[in-house]
Amino acid sequence: RKERECIVSRIEQTENVLIRYPDDPELLGFVKGYWEGDAKLIKEIVAWGASVVPERVVNRYIGEIQTHRNSIRSILFHTRFRGPLKVLVLERLPRILQDAVLYNKGIDGDETFYNLAHRMSFDPGDGNGVKEFVARLIVKETADGNRTWTIEFSNKKELTGVTTIGE
Repeated sequence: RKERECIVSRIEQTENVLIRYPDDPELLGFVKGYWEGDAKLIKEIVAWGASVVPERVVNRYIGEIQTHRNSIRSILFHTRFRGPLKVLVLERLPRILQDAVLYNKGIDGDETFYNLAHRMSFDPGDGNGVKEFVARLIVKETADGNRTWTIEFSNKKELTGVTTIGE
């Protein structure tokens, strides 16, 4: 319990990133197309995401992290949360990647995994208020030093001191 409180305390030190449901017609189209599974539009979302997230970002705790189109595609397809936040978070990813706090590190064979987290909230614009989330980043470093990542969204209660290598 004390370890989880320490993790939550570290995450609370990050400045909250607020994401609002967009007014922009292009982003609205992306959100709708993603929700409907429009393969052509999802390719456009990946290309747009690759244009707004730099290829290299320096995290203040672990150093450089690389971003590839596969990282963007992974956000859309390989996380359990499906909704507009997965598209809308792309614009805020540079800041989240830079400022996320390190809360755990694990080694599996010749790969090192860094678990980072950042506070965020989402206003879906439906009048039901802002929802609080934690962006959890799992950064994988290979033996040659390359670092790539994936992202999940959760609440603070889901974080534990033993979360390593993603779930």
